[in-house]
Amino acid sequence: MVSEQFRKGMGAVMVTCLLVVIGGLFLGRLDVVAAGVLALLVTAWILGYLDEHPAESDTE
Repeated sequence: MVSEQFRKGMGAVMVTCLLVVIGGLFLGRLDVVAAGVLALLVTAWILGYLDEHPAESDTE
């Protein structure tokens, strides 16, 4: 389980990734779009992984 502050921070990172994707689409830069999508997927994966695998100190 991650803290609420960490979850909010990751949410802000995901919103930033979405803005990068939209900006890349607006500018017609597919490399920027791909980078934004990749960053969004990695961020979502990290958040999901940390939710499923709590740290050792959290289980005590």
